[in-house]
Amino acid sequence: MNDLPPKNRIQKEENTVKISVHSSKPDLSEYESMTKEELMKELIKSRIREARLKKGYEVKGVGADRTVTIFDNWNMK
Repeated sequence: MNDLPPKNRIQKEENTVKISVHSSKPDLSEYESMTKEELMKELIKSRIREARLKKGYEVKGVGADRTVTIFDNWNMK
């Protein structure tokens, strides 16, 4: 083409978010003992957690003990 070397993008180490993906089968024993209402609550919690992660933040804990982790938008794309 133009005989130029490929452009290298420099990544900042402090902004990198590492996500671990587990390939093992999930333990379903805790869900088997739940009632229908408990399962619905867990499903709602997981959907809220997923939506927050898509927006770039995560919430852990409740009330005054909660912590909010904001991820850099550059890492979420």
